Amino acid sequence: MTLVGTVLANRYRIVRQIGQGGMGAVYEAEHLVIGRRVAIKALHPEFAHRSELVARFHREAQAASRIGHLNIVEVFDFGTDDRGAPFLVMEYLEGRSLAGALQSDGTFPVERSADVVGQTLGALDAAHAKGIIHRDLKPENIFLTDHGGRADFVKLLDFGISKFQTPAGEPKLTTTGVTLGTPYYMAPEQAAGDGELDHRVDVYAMGAVLYEALAGRPPYEGTNYNRLLAQILSSDPPPLREFRPDIPPELARVVHTAMARNRNERYPTAGAMLEALLPFGATRTPFERTATGKRRAVSQRPGPALLPTVPAAASDGPPGAPAP
Repeated sequence: MTLVGTVLANRYRIVRQIGQGGMGAVYEAEHLVIGRRVAIKALHPEFAHRSELVARFHREAQAASRIGHLNIVEVFDFGTDDRGAPFLVMEYLEGRSLAGALQSDGTFPVERSADVVGQTLGALDAAHAKGIIHRDLKPENIFLTDHGGRADFVKLLDFGISKFQTPAGEPKLTTTGVTLGTPYYMAPEQAAGDGELDHRVDVYAMGAVLYEALAGRPPYEGTNYNRLLAQILSSDPPPLREFRPDIPPELARVVHTAMARNRNERYPTAGAMLEALLPFGATRTPFERTATGKRRAVSQRPGPALLPTVPAAASDGPPGAPAP
């Protein structure tokens, strides 16, 4: 059942459906009072009785709101529709995903690759500082839009399987031994179903994303899911400069350091990887949102200290909205 033509929470008029996934759909909507254009991500009602899915949906809203960074899609509201299914209200984005840009533009120049990945790392640095690990980083979840006259401004999407530091007494939202994420960008410990994951899985994934932006192909290519996981677990990716001999050896070293199979050999933080990319065109995002919604300058500093390992606690998106 589509929500087009309905009004959610007496204030959001659904204009059109702009995307659909296995568990939900994304709509363009208008706030009836202030006329603001928004994107609404709604869980399909047949999944509303599954508490673990509803909990993850709710945690996605919490994650985006809790971090408060300009490179993370903003969540305005959360509610339940007349069918009992939860929905998120987010900023409406115009542009395309990094996956779409790579498909249409081909491999990225060094400076553009470093800029896009650097912005994403800045968002992850802020998330990790709040104890939130994304765990499903991929080009489809990195949205490129225009912001303040700047092209390729990153909005990071889909914290739906993010891992939180779990407060005492709250249930865990992931299960030890369950492999969650997108295999092409999955760290070996995540591919192995390790229940003790930390933020360095995101560092690995960003190395894999940068590899693809530069090489025009993911680091590993398998004919099926199991073979892909086996490659990730047992071998290093082909040297990046085999596909792009024009890139500086120092940049290739950044990529392969981020993708080290031993997580202790990776960059210790997203901020540290961002620092390593500054000579190649990465920049620090100049502003972030405070808890009151005001903007403030982001401190020009390295990333946060290494996060401890903690108990466990986003899909393709069409242009114009976060992914279902």
